[in-house]
Amino acid sequence: MMIGKKLKELPSIIGVDTEKCVNCHACISVCPVKYCNDGSGDHVAVNPLMCIGCGQCITKCSHGARFWIDDCDRFFEDRAAGQRMIAIVAPSIASNFPSTYLNINGWLKSIGIEAVFDVSFGAELSVKSYMEYLKVSKKTPVITQPCPAIVTYIEMYLPELLPYLAPVDSPMVHAMKMIRQFYPEFAEHKIVALSPCIAKKREFVETGLGDYNVGFKSLSNYFLRNNIDLKDYSQEQYVNPPAERAVGFSTPGGLLKTAERWSPGISEVSRKIEGESIYPYLDTLADSIKNKTAPVIIDCLNCENGCNSGPLTVTSERPLDDIENAVSKRINQAESLYGGNKEQAGVDDISIEDLNQILSKFWIPDLYSRTYADMSINNRIVVPTEDELKKIYKLMRKNGDNDFYNCNACGYGTCENMAIAIYNGLNRPENCHFFLAEEARLRSAQISDNEKRLRTILSTTTAGFCLADEEFRLIVVNPSFCKTIGMDRDKLIGSIFLKKQFERCSSGHGYSSEIRVNRPDGGSGVFLFIANPYFDDHRDLVGYFAMVIDISKYKKDTAATNIQFSNGNNQAEATA
Repeated sequence: MMIGKKLKELPSIIGVDTEKCVNCHACISVCPVKYCNDGSGDHVAVNPLMCIGCGQCITKCSHGARFWIDDCDRFFEDRAAGQRMIAIVAPSIASNFPSTYLNINGWLKSIGIEAVFDVSFGAELSVKSYMEYLKVSKKTPVITQPCPAIVTYIEMYLPELLPYLAPVDSPMVHAMKMIRQFYPEFAEHKIVALSPCIAKKREFVETGLGDYNVGFKSLSNYFLRNNIDLKDYSQEQYVNPPAERAVGFSTPGGLLKTAERWSPGISEVSRKIEGESIYPYLDTLADSIKNKTAPVIIDCLNCENGCNSGPLTVTSERPLDDIENAVSKRINQAESLYGGNKEQAGVDDISIEDLNQILSKFWIPDLYSRTYADMSINNRIVVPTEDELKKIYKLMRKNGDNDFYNCNACGYGTCENMAIAIYNGLNRPENCHFFLAEEARLRSAQISDNEKRLRTILSTTTAGFCLADEEFRLIVVNPSFCKTIGMDRDKLIGSIFLKKQFERCSSGHGYSSEIRVNRPDGGSGVFLFIANPYFDDHRDLVGYFAMVIDISKYKKDTAATNIQFSNGNNQAEATA
Protein backbone atom coordinates (compact mmCIF):
# COMPACT_ATOMS: atom_id res chain seq x y z
CA MET A 1 0.00 0.00 0.00
CA MET A 2 1.26 3.48 -0.80
CA ILE A 3 1.12 6.41 1.54
CA GLY A 4 0.24 9.83 0.11
CA LYS A 5 2.92 12.03 -1.40
CA LYS A 6 4.80 14.14 1.07
CA LEU A 7 8.27 15.67 1.08
CA LYS A 8 10.28 13.19 3.09
CA GLU A 9 12.96 14.38 5.46
CA LEU A 10 15.77 11.83 5.39
CA PRO A 11 18.70 11.64 7.80
CA SER A 12 22.16 12.42 6.45
CA ILE A 13 24.17 9.22 6.20
CA ILE A 14 27.00 10.39 3.92
CA GLY A 15 29.25 13.30 4.79
CA VAL A 16 31.79 15.31 2.79
CA ASP A 17 35.15 16.57 4.04
CA THR A 18 35.40 19.77 2.00
CA GLU A 19 39.13 20.07 2.69
CA LYS A 20 39.81 16.69 1.05
CA CYS A 21 37.38 16.92 -1.86
CA VAL A 22 39.15 17.90 -5.11
CA ASN A 23 35.94 18.02 -7.19
CA CYS A 24 37.11 15.10 -9.35
CA HIS A 25 33.52 13.84 -9.83
CA ALA A 26 34.43 10.19 -9.22
CA CYS A 27 31.58 10.15 -6.70
CA ILE A 28 29.12 11.30 -9.34
CA SER A 29 30.34 8.69 -11.82
CA VAL A 30 29.37 5.78 -9.52
CA CYS A 31 26.21 7.30 -8.07
CA PRO A 32 23.03 5.63 -9.42
CA VAL A 33 21.06 8.85 -8.97
CA LYS A 34 23.81 11.38 -9.76
CA TYR A 35 21.68 14.50 -9.16
CA CYS A 36 21.83 14.03 -5.39
CA ASN A 37 25.35 15.42 -5.83
CA ASP A 38 25.99 19.14 -6.20
CA GLY A 39 29.21 19.85 -8.10
CA SER A 40 28.57 23.53 -8.72
CA GLY A 41 31.07 24.70 -6.10
CA ASP A 42 34.65 23.91 -5.18
CA HIS A 43 33.62 20.51 -3.79
CA VAL A 44 30.86 17.99 -4.47
CA ALA A 45 28.14 18.22 -1.82
CA VAL A 46 25.40 15.66 -1.07
CA ASN A 47 21.68 16.38 -0.92
CA PRO A 48 20.30 13.87 1.65
CA LEU A 49 16.74 14.36 0.39
CA MET A 50 17.69 12.77 -2.94
CA CYS A 51 20.48 10.39 -1.86
CA ILE A 52 19.50 6.70 -1.66
CA GLY A 53 22.40 5.79 0.62
CA CYS A 54 24.04 3.17 -1.60
CA GLY A 55 27.48 4.19 -0.32
CA GLN A 56 29.21 3.70 -3.67
CA CYS A 57 30.71 7.18 -3.51
CA ILE A 58 32.48 6.39 -0.24
CA THR A 59 34.15 3.37 -1.80
CA LYS A 60 35.06 5.22 -4.98
CA CYS A 61 36.51 8.37 -3.39
CA SER A 62 40.30 7.93 -3.40
CA HIS A 63 40.81 11.16 -1.47
CA GLY A 64 38.89 10.11 1.63
CA ALA A 65 36.53 13.05 1.18
CA ARG A 66 33.35 10.98 1.56
CA PHE A 67 32.60 9.36 4.90
CA TRP A 68 29.79 7.38 6.49
CA ILE A 69 27.53 8.66 9.24
CA ASP A 70 26.22 6.02 11.62
CA ASP A 71 25.16 6.00 15.27
CA CYS A 72 28.32 4.53 16.80
CA ASP A 73 29.30 7.54 18.92
CA ARG A 74 25.75 8.09 20.14
CA PHE A 75 25.47 4.39 20.98
CA PHE A 76 28.53 4.46 23.23
CA GLU A 77 27.46 7.74 24.85
CA ASP A 78 23.98 6.43 25.68
CA ARG A 79 25.30 3.10 26.92
CA ALA A 80 27.76 4.93 29.20
CA ALA A 81 24.84 7.02 30.48
CA GLY A 82 23.04 3.83 31.57
CA GLN A 83 20.57 3.35 28.71
CA ARG A 84 19.32 -0.24 28.70
CA MET A 85 19.94 -1.93 25.38
CA ILE A 86 19.77 -5.13 23.40
CA ALA A 87 21.52 -5.83 20.10
CA ILE A 88 20.68 -7.46 16.80
CA VAL A 89 23.51 -8.62 14.55
CA ALA A 90 23.41 -8.87 10.75
CA PRO A 91 24.40 -12.21 9.12
CA SER A 92 27.42 -10.60 7.44
CA ILE A 93 29.09 -10.42 10.85
CA ALA A 94 30.62 -13.81 9.97
CA SER A 95 32.36 -12.46 6.87
CA ASN A 96 33.67 -9.37 8.68
CA PHE A 97 34.84 -11.10 11.86
CA PRO A 98 35.19 -14.70 10.63
CA SER A 99 36.82 -16.20 13.72
CA THR A 100 35.53 -13.85 16.39
CA TYR A 101 31.92 -13.00 15.53
CA LEU A 102 30.61 -14.91 18.56
CA ASN A 103 33.25 -13.20 20.72
CA ILE A 104 31.59 -9.91 19.80
CA ASN A 105 28.52 -11.16 21.66
CA GLY A 106 30.71 -11.63 24.72
CA TRP A 107 32.13 -8.14 24.32
CA LEU A 108 28.62 -6.68 23.94
CA LYS A 109 27.55 -8.29 27.18
CA SER A 110 30.69 -6.99 28.89
CA ILE A 111 29.62 -3.41 28.15
CA GLY A 112 26.11 -4.00 29.43
CA ILE A 113 24.12 -5.16 26.40
CA GLU A 114 21.53 -7.43 28.00
CA ALA A 115 20.77 -9.72 25.03
CA VAL A 116 22.04 -10.32 21.52
CA PHE A 117 19.79 -11.58 18.68
CA ASP A 118 20.78 -13.01 15.32
CA VAL A 119 19.22 -11.28 12.32
CA SER A 120 19.69 -14.56 10.44
CA PHE A 121 16.66 -15.85 12.29
CA GLY A 122 14.82 -12.69 11.19
CA ALA A 123 15.88 -13.63 7.65
CA GLU A 124 14.27 -17.04 8.11
CA LEU A 125 11.09 -15.29 9.18
CA SER A 126 11.24 -12.87 6.25
CA VAL A 127 11.50 -15.72 3.73
CA LYS A 128 8.48 -17.33 5.36
CA SER A 129 6.70 -13.99 4.93
CA TYR A 130 7.63 -13.99 1.23
CA MET A 131 6.30 -17.51 0.77
CA GLU A 132 3.05 -16.70 2.55
CA TYR A 133 2.65 -13.58 0.42
CA LEU A 134 3.21 -15.53 -2.81
CA LYS A 135 0.40 -17.91 -1.81
CA VAL A 136 -2.18 -15.14 -1.84
CA SER A 137 -0.74 -12.57 -4.24
CA LYS A 138 -1.34 -12.73 -7.96
CA LYS A 139 0.94 -9.76 -8.63
CA THR A 140 4.39 -10.57 -9.92
CA PRO A 141 7.21 -9.94 -9.97
CA VAL A 142 7.94 -9.64 -6.27
CA ILE A 143 10.90 -7.35 -5.71
CA THR A 144 12.71 -8.37 -2.53
CA GLN A 145 13.55 -5.62 -0.11
CA PRO A 146 16.31 -6.54 2.35
CA CYS A 147 18.30 -3.65 0.84
CA PRO A 148 17.08 -0.19 1.97
CA ALA A 149 19.04 1.61 -0.77
CA ILE A 150 16.99 -0.20 -3.40
CA VAL A 151 13.78 0.47 -1.48
CA THR A 152 14.56 4.20 -1.40
CA TYR A 153 15.46 4.17 -5.09
CA ILE A 154 12.05 2.74 -5.96
CA GLU A 155 10.20 5.03 -3.56
CA MET A 156 11.91 8.13 -4.88
CA TYR A 157 12.70 7.46 -8.54
CA LEU A 158 10.47 4.57 -9.69
CA PRO A 159 7.25 4.82 -7.67
CA GLU A 160 5.42 2.91 -10.41
CA LEU A 161 7.21 -0.20 -9.11
CA LEU A 162 5.96 0.21 -5.52
CA PRO A 163 3.08 -2.27 -6.04
CA TYR A 164 5.69 -4.92 -6.85
CA LEU A 165 7.93 -4.24 -3.86
CA ALA A 166 7.39 -7.07 -1.36
CA PRO A 167 5.01 -5.76 1.35
CA VAL A 168 7.01 -7.49 4.09
CA ASP A 169 9.73 -6.27 6.42
CA SER A 170 13.45 -6.75 6.00
CA PRO A 171 15.23 -9.38 8.12
CA MET A 172 16.38 -6.70 10.57
CA VAL A 173 12.87 -5.35 11.06
CA HIS A 174 11.54 -8.91 11.32
CA ALA A 175 14.03 -9.45 14.13
CA MET A 176 13.01 -6.24 15.89
CA LYS A 177 9.28 -6.92 15.61
CA MET A 178 9.87 -10.47 16.83
CA ILE A 179 11.65 -9.12 19.90
CA ARG A 180 8.92 -6.62 20.68
CA GLN A 181 6.22 -9.27 20.23
CA PHE A 182 7.76 -12.36 21.81
CA TYR A 183 10.35 -11.03 24.28
CA PRO A 184 8.34 -8.66 26.49
CA GLU A 185 11.19 -8.44 29.00
CA PHE A 186 12.98 -6.24 26.45
CA ALA A 187 9.99 -4.12 25.51
CA GLU A 188 11.55 -0.91 26.82
CA HIS A 189 15.09 -1.57 25.73
CA LYS A 190 16.72 0.39 22.93
CA ILE A 191 17.78 -1.74 19.97
CA VAL A 192 21.27 -1.36 18.51
CA ALA A 193 21.84 -2.97 15.11
CA LEU A 194 25.32 -4.15 14.17
CA SER A 195 25.19 -3.53 10.47
CA PRO A 196 27.07 -3.56 7.14
CA CYS A 197 24.84 -0.86 5.65
CA ILE A 198 24.61 2.92 6.07
CA ALA A 199 21.13 2.96 4.50
CA LYS A 200 19.68 0.88 7.35
CA LYS A 201 19.34 4.15 9.26
CA ARG A 202 16.82 5.25 6.63
CA GLU A 203 14.85 2.03 7.14
CA PHE A 204 14.81 2.48 10.91
CA VAL A 205 13.48 6.03 10.56
CA GLU A 206 10.83 5.03 8.04
CA THR A 207 9.54 2.04 10.03
CA GLY A 208 9.95 3.65 13.44
CA LEU A 209 11.97 0.64 14.63
CA GLY A 210 15.64 0.46 15.50
CA ASP A 211 17.49 3.02 17.60
CA TYR A 212 21.15 2.76 16.58
CA ASN A 213 22.74 1.72 13.31
CA VAL A 214 26.34 0.81 14.18
CA GLY A 215 28.60 -0.21 11.32
CA PHE A 216 31.08 -3.07 11.43
CA LYS A 217 33.71 -0.61 10.24
CA SER A 218 32.98 1.73 13.14
CA LEU A 219 33.25 -1.17 15.58
CA SER A 220 36.52 -2.34 14.03
CA ASN A 221 37.96 1.17 14.33
CA TYR A 222 36.82 1.31 17.95
CA PHE A 223 38.50 -2.01 18.72
CA LEU A 224 41.76 -0.80 17.14
CA ARG A 225 41.74 2.57 18.94
CA ASN A 226 41.12 0.93 22.30
CA ASN A 227 43.42 -2.09 21.81
CA ILE A 228 40.54 -4.51 22.25
CA ASP A 229 41.32 -8.12 21.42
CA LEU A 230 38.02 -9.90 20.83
CA LYS A 231 39.61 -13.25 21.72
CA ASP A 232 39.78 -12.00 25.29
CA TYR A 233 35.99 -12.30 25.43
CA SER A 234 33.92 -15.46 25.62
CA GLN A 235 31.99 -16.77 22.66
CA GLU A 236 28.30 -16.32 23.37
CA GLN A 237 25.37 -17.77 21.42
CA TYR A 238 22.38 -15.68 20.36
CA VAL A 239 19.22 -15.50 22.46
CA ASN A 240 16.86 -16.48 19.63
CA PRO A 241 16.57 -19.97 18.13
CA PRO A 242 19.32 -20.75 15.58
CA ALA A 243 18.78 -20.05 11.89
CA GLU A 244 19.45 -22.57 9.18
CA ARG A 245 20.59 -21.62 5.66
CA ALA A 246 19.48 -17.99 6.13
CA VAL A 247 22.80 -17.41 7.91
CA GLY A 248 24.02 -17.00 4.32
CA PHE A 249 21.55 -14.22 3.58
CA SER A 250 24.39 -11.72 3.24
CA THR A 251 25.78 -13.51 0.17
CA PRO A 252 24.16 -12.85 -3.23
CA GLY A 253 21.48 -15.48 -3.78
CA GLY A 254 21.14 -16.20 -0.06
CA LEU A 255 17.46 -15.30 -0.09
CA LEU A 256 16.64 -17.63 -2.98
CA LYS A 257 18.67 -20.44 -1.45
CA THR A 258 16.60 -20.11 1.72
CA ALA A 259 13.39 -19.95 -0.30
CA GLU A 260 14.30 -23.25 -1.99
CA ARG A 261 13.64 -24.98 1.33
CA TRP A 262 10.05 -23.81 1.18
CA SER A 263 9.54 -23.96 -2.58
CA PRO A 264 12.03 -26.20 -4.45
CA GLY A 265 12.78 -24.90 -7.94
CA ILE A 266 11.77 -21.31 -7.23
CA SER A 267 15.25 -20.10 -8.22
CA GLU A 268 14.57 -21.23 -11.78
CA VAL A 269 11.76 -18.68 -12.18
CA SER A 270 13.54 -15.92 -10.27
CA ARG A 271 16.35 -13.49 -10.95
CA LYS A 272 19.37 -12.81 -8.75
CA ILE A 273 20.96 -9.43 -9.46
CA GLU A 274 23.21 -7.11 -7.49
CA GLY A 275 25.70 -4.30 -7.77
CA GLU A 276 25.62 -1.39 -10.19
CA SER A 277 23.57 -3.35 -12.74
CA ILE A 278 20.52 -3.47 -10.46
CA TYR A 279 19.53 0.15 -11.09
CA PRO A 280 19.47 0.04 -14.92
CA TYR A 281 17.61 -3.25 -14.56
CA LEU A 282 14.93 -1.65 -12.39
CA ASP A 283 14.71 1.28 -14.82
CA THR A 284 13.51 -1.12 -17.55
CA LEU A 285 11.53 -3.50 -15.34
CA ALA A 286 8.20 -1.82 -16.15
CA ASP A 287 8.67 -2.87 -19.76
CA SER A 288 9.38 -6.47 -18.72
CA ILE A 289 6.22 -6.47 -16.61
CA LYS A 290 4.21 -5.08 -19.52
CA ASN A 291 5.69 -7.71 -21.84
CA LYS A 292 5.00 -10.44 -19.24
CA THR A 293 8.64 -11.54 -19.24
CA ALA A 294 9.47 -10.53 -15.67
CA PRO A 295 10.53 -13.26 -13.19
CA VAL A 296 8.50 -14.31 -10.17
CA ILE A 297 11.03 -13.07 -7.60
CA ILE A 298 13.77 -10.50 -8.05
CA ASP A 299 16.43 -11.15 -5.40
CA CYS A 300 18.34 -7.88 -5.53
CA LEU A 301 21.09 -6.24 -3.50
CA ASN A 302 22.84 -2.89 -3.88
CA CYS A 303 26.37 -4.16 -3.28
CA GLU A 304 28.24 -6.28 -5.82
CA ASN A 305 29.24 -8.91 -3.26
CA GLY A 306 26.09 -8.59 -1.22
CA CYS A 307 25.98 -7.38 2.35
CA ASN A 308 29.33 -9.08 2.97
CA SER A 309 30.94 -6.06 1.30
CA GLY A 310 28.55 -3.27 2.25
CA PRO A 311 29.83 0.29 2.81
CA LEU A 312 30.17 -0.29 6.57
CA THR A 313 32.12 -3.54 6.27
CA VAL A 314 35.83 -4.24 6.75
CA THR A 315 36.20 -6.74 3.90
CA SER A 316 37.38 -4.44 1.10
CA GLU A 317 40.99 -5.63 1.21
CA ARG A 318 40.19 -9.33 1.46
CA PRO A 319 39.78 -11.80 -1.43
CA LEU A 320 36.18 -12.57 -2.34
CA ASP A 321 36.82 -16.28 -1.89
CA ASP A 322 37.96 -15.68 1.70
CA ILE A 323 34.88 -13.60 2.41
CA GLU A 324 32.40 -16.13 1.09
CA ASN A 325 34.33 -19.04 2.60
CA ALA A 326 33.67 -17.64 6.06
CA VAL A 327 29.94 -17.51 5.30
CA SER A 328 29.98 -21.00 3.77
CA LYS A 329 31.48 -22.43 6.94
CA ARG A 330 28.67 -20.95 8.98
CA ILE A 331 26.07 -22.22 6.50
CA ASN A 332 27.52 -25.72 6.72
CA GLN A 333 27.40 -25.58 10.51
CA ALA A 334 23.80 -24.37 10.48
CA GLU A 335 22.67 -26.97 7.95
CA SER A 336 24.47 -29.71 9.89
CA LEU A 337 22.65 -28.62 13.01
CA TYR A 338 19.28 -29.05 11.36
CA GLY A 339 20.42 -32.12 9.40
CA GLY A 340 21.29 -34.17 12.44
CA ASN A 341 25.11 -34.13 12.34
CA LYS A 342 25.73 -33.62 16.04
CA GLU A 343 29.49 -34.09 15.75
CA GLN A 344 29.92 -31.27 13.25
CA ALA A 345 27.35 -28.94 14.77
CA GLY A 346 28.40 -29.45 18.36
CA VAL A 347 24.83 -29.16 19.67
CA ASP A 348 21.69 -31.24 19.72
CA ASP A 349 20.28 -31.76 16.26
CA ILE A 350 16.98 -30.29 15.15
CA SER A 351 15.06 -31.40 12.09
CA ILE A 352 13.83 -29.13 9.30
CA GLU A 353 10.32 -29.92 10.48
CA ASP A 354 11.31 -28.65 13.90
CA LEU A 355 12.64 -25.45 12.28
CA ASN A 356 9.35 -24.89 10.50
CA GLN A 357 7.49 -25.36 13.75
CA ILE A 358 9.83 -22.94 15.53
CA LEU A 359 9.34 -20.32 12.81
CA SER A 360 5.57 -20.76 13.03
CA LYS A 361 5.73 -19.90 16.72
CA PHE A 362 7.33 -16.56 15.88
CA TRP A 363 5.28 -15.77 12.80
CA ILE A 364 1.88 -14.08 12.99
CA PRO A 365 -0.09 -12.95 9.92
CA ASP A 366 0.29 -9.22 9.26
CA LEU A 367 2.87 -8.79 12.07
CA TYR A 368 5.67 -8.34 9.58
CA SER A 369 3.80 -6.32 6.95
CA ARG A 370 5.49 -3.29 5.43
CA THR A 371 4.10 -0.26 3.62
CA TYR A 372 6.05 2.16 1.46
CA ALA A 373 5.96 5.87 0.74
CA ASP A 374 5.85 7.48 -2.67
CA MET A 375 8.74 9.90 -2.26
CA SER A 376 8.94 11.00 -5.87
CA ILE A 377 8.36 14.56 -4.72
CA ASN A 378 11.92 14.44 -3.30
CA ASN A 379 13.19 14.13 -6.86
CA ARG A 380 13.30 17.85 -7.56
CA ILE A 381 15.14 17.67 -10.88
CA VAL A 382 13.57 19.71 -13.68
CA VAL A 383 14.21 18.36 -17.17
CA PRO A 384 14.86 21.27 -19.56
CA THR A 385 13.15 21.63 -22.92
CA GLU A 386 15.07 21.13 -26.15
CA ASP A 387 15.49 24.88 -26.56
CA GLU A 388 16.72 25.21 -22.99
CA LEU A 389 19.16 22.35 -23.55
CA LYS A 390 20.53 24.07 -26.64
CA LYS A 391 21.29 27.17 -24.55
CA ILE A 392 23.12 25.04 -21.99
CA TYR A 393 25.07 23.31 -24.75
CA LYS A 394 26.24 26.68 -26.07
CA LEU A 395 27.50 27.53 -22.58
CA MET A 396 29.37 24.21 -22.68
CA ARG A 397 30.93 25.26 -26.06
CA LYS A 398 29.03 22.47 -27.84
CA ASN A 399 27.96 23.85 -31.18
CA GLY A 400 27.80 20.73 -33.35
CA ASP A 401 27.27 16.99 -33.23
CA ASN A 402 31.01 16.35 -33.11
CA ASP A 403 31.22 18.27 -29.83
CA PHE A 404 29.19 15.65 -27.93
CA TYR A 405 31.84 13.25 -26.63
CA ASN A 406 29.76 11.55 -23.89
CA CYS A 407 33.16 10.87 -22.32
CA ASN A 408 31.86 10.61 -18.71
CA ALA A 409 34.75 12.76 -17.46
CA CYS A 410 32.10 14.86 -15.73
CA GLY A 411 30.65 11.74 -14.07
CA TYR A 412 27.20 11.95 -15.67
CA GLY A 413 27.70 9.49 -18.52
CA THR A 414 26.32 11.75 -21.25
CA CYS A 415 26.59 15.39 -22.24
CA GLU A 416 22.82 15.67 -21.91
CA ASN A 417 22.88 14.53 -18.28
CA MET A 418 25.63 17.05 -17.55
CA ALA A 419 23.52 19.76 -19.20
CA ILE A 420 20.56 18.78 -17.02
CA ALA A 421 22.77 19.10 -13.94
CA ILE A 422 23.91 22.56 -15.06
CA TYR A 423 20.31 23.60 -15.76
CA ASN A 424 19.37 22.60 -12.20
CA GLY A 425 22.30 24.47 -10.68
CA LEU A 426 24.09 21.25 -9.72
CA ASN A 427 27.16 21.79 -11.87
CA ARG A 428 28.87 24.28 -14.14
CA PRO A 429 30.30 24.26 -17.66
CA GLU A 430 33.85 24.57 -16.31
CA ASN A 431 33.61 20.95 -15.12
CA CYS A 432 33.02 19.68 -18.67
CA HIS A 433 36.14 18.10 -20.20
CA PHE A 434 35.22 19.31 -23.68
CA PHE A 435 34.58 22.83 -22.35
CA LEU A 436 38.04 22.94 -20.78
CA ALA A 437 39.68 21.66 -23.96
CA GLU A 438 37.78 24.16 -26.04
CA GLU A 439 38.63 26.99 -23.67
CA ALA A 440 42.30 26.00 -23.85
CA ARG A 441 42.10 25.98 -27.65
CA LEU A 442 40.46 29.41 -27.68
CA ARG A 443 43.02 30.78 -25.23
CA SER A 444 45.81 29.34 -27.33
CA ALA A 445 44.32 30.91 -30.43
CA GLN A 446 43.94 34.19 -28.59
CA ILE A 447 47.54 34.04 -27.41
CA SER A 448 48.63 33.27 -30.97
CA ASP A 449 46.66 36.23 -32.28
CA ASN A 450 48.14 38.47 -29.59
CA GLU A 451 51.61 37.24 -30.46
CA LYS A 452 50.99 38.13 -34.11
CA ARG A 453 49.83 41.60 -33.11
CA LEU A 454 52.84 42.05 -30.87
CA ARG A 455 55.22 40.97 -33.64
CA THR A 456 53.55 43.43 -36.00
CA ILE A 457 53.88 46.22 -33.47
CA LEU A 458 57.50 45.42 -32.71
CA SER A 459 58.39 45.15 -36.38
CA THR A 460 56.80 48.49 -37.31
CA THR A 461 57.49 50.72 -34.30
CA THR A 462 60.33 53.25 -34.49
CA ALA A 463 61.31 52.41 -30.91
CA GLY A 464 63.98 49.81 -30.46
CA PHE A 465 63.10 46.74 -28.38
CA CYS A 466 65.26 43.97 -26.99
CA LEU A 467 64.76 41.03 -24.65
CA ALA A 468 67.53 39.30 -22.70
CA ASP A 469 67.56 36.12 -20.63
CA GLU A 470 68.66 35.93 -16.99
CA GLU A 471 72.29 35.62 -18.17
CA PHE A 472 71.93 38.97 -20.00
CA ARG A 473 72.10 37.33 -23.46
CA LEU A 474 69.90 39.02 -26.05
CA ILE A 475 67.23 36.65 -27.33
CA VAL A 476 64.83 39.04 -29.13
CA VAL A 477 65.54 42.27 -31.03
CA ASN A 478 63.29 44.20 -33.37
CA PRO A 479 64.36 45.97 -36.60
CA SER A 480 64.43 49.42 -34.98
CA PHE A 481 66.82 48.16 -32.30
CA CYS A 482 69.12 46.77 -34.97
CA LYS A 483 69.01 50.10 -36.82
CA THR A 484 69.69 52.03 -33.62
CA ILE A 485 72.73 49.90 -32.78
CA GLY A 486 73.86 49.66 -36.35
CA MET A 487 74.32 45.89 -36.28
CA ASP A 488 72.56 42.92 -37.85
CA ARG A 489 70.20 40.76 -35.82
CA ASP A 490 72.43 37.70 -36.18
CA LYS A 491 75.31 39.48 -34.45
CA LEU A 492 73.11 40.84 -31.66
CA ILE A 493 71.29 37.61 -30.74
CA GLY A 494 73.28 35.78 -28.07
CA SER A 495 75.49 38.78 -27.28
CA ILE A 496 75.75 40.45 -23.89
CA PHE A 497 76.27 44.01 -25.18
CA LEU A 498 73.94 45.48 -22.55
CA LYS A 499 75.06 43.42 -19.57
CA LYS A 500 76.12 46.42 -17.47
CA GLN A 501 72.85 48.19 -18.14
CA PHE A 502 70.72 45.16 -17.33
CA GLU A 503 72.72 44.40 -14.20
CA ARG A 504 71.23 47.57 -12.73
CA CYS A 505 67.82 45.81 -12.93
CA SER A 506 68.96 42.58 -11.29
CA SER A 507 67.71 43.81 -7.91
CA GLY A 508 64.20 43.61 -9.35
CA HIS A 509 63.69 47.30 -10.13
CA GLY A 510 63.49 49.15 -13.42
CA TYR A 511 66.21 51.47 -14.71
CA SER A 512 66.21 54.32 -17.23
CA SER A 513 68.76 56.83 -18.50
CA GLU A 514 69.79 58.86 -21.53
CA ILE A 515 72.51 57.20 -23.57
CA ARG A 516 74.65 58.19 -26.54
CA VAL A 517 75.15 55.31 -28.90
CA ASN A 518 78.31 55.29 -31.03
CA ARG A 519 77.68 52.87 -33.85
CA PRO A 520 80.30 50.80 -35.65
CA ASP A 521 79.74 52.79 -38.87
CA GLY A 522 80.73 56.01 -37.11
CA GLY A 523 77.23 57.34 -36.63
CA SER A 524 75.82 58.27 -33.22
CA GLY A 525 72.65 59.38 -31.52
CA VAL A 526 71.05 60.14 -28.17
CA PHE A 527 68.46 57.69 -26.94
CA LEU A 528 66.23 57.16 -23.94
CA PHE A 529 67.08 53.71 -22.59
CA ILE A 530 64.32 52.13 -20.41
CA ALA A 531 65.10 48.71 -18.94
CA ASN A 532 63.07 46.43 -16.67
CA PRO A 533 63.37 42.96 -15.25
CA TYR A 534 60.62 40.44 -16.02
CA PHE A 535 59.33 37.58 -13.89
CA ASP A 536 57.45 34.32 -14.33
CA ASP A 537 54.15 33.41 -12.64
CA HIS A 538 56.05 32.46 -9.48
CA ARG A 539 57.76 35.86 -9.33
CA ASP A 540 61.13 34.36 -10.22
CA LEU A 541 63.42 36.63 -12.28
CA VAL A 542 63.80 35.14 -15.77
CA GLY A 543 65.23 37.99 -17.83
CA TYR A 544 65.24 41.64 -18.86
CA PHE A 545 63.77 43.82 -21.59
CA ALA A 546 64.46 47.35 -22.77
CA MET A 547 63.02 50.04 -25.01
CA VAL A 548 65.38 52.39 -26.85
CA ILE A 549 63.79 55.63 -28.11
CA ASP A 550 65.61 58.14 -30.35
CA ILE A 551 65.57 61.60 -28.75
CA SER A 552 68.49 63.05 -30.75
CA LYS A 553 66.46 65.84 -32.28
CA TYR A 554 65.55 67.08 -28.82
CA LYS A 555 69.15 67.02 -27.59
CA LYS A 556 71.83 69.35 -28.96
CA ASP A 557 74.17 68.90 -26.10
CA THR A 558 73.97 66.11 -23.59
CA ALA A 559 75.87 64.49 -20.79
CA ALA A 560 74.33 61.11 -21.57
CA THR A 561 76.18 57.85 -21.06
CA ASN A 562 78.24 56.98 -24.10
CA ILE A 563 77.82 53.42 -25.38
CA GLN A 564 80.36 52.23 -27.90
CA PHE A 565 79.33 49.28 -30.09
CA SER A 566 81.81 47.53 -32.32
CA ASN A 567 81.72 44.43 -34.43
CA GLY A 568 84.73 43.02 -32.67
CA ASN A 569 83.41 43.10 -29.13
CA ASN A 570 80.71 41.10 -27.43
CA GLN A 571 80.49 43.73 -24.71
CA ALA A 572 79.38 47.37 -25.04
CA GLU A 573 81.70 50.02 -23.71
CA ALA A 574 79.78 52.51 -21.56
CA THR A 575 81.29 55.77 -20.30
CA ALA A 576 79.75 58.74 -18.55
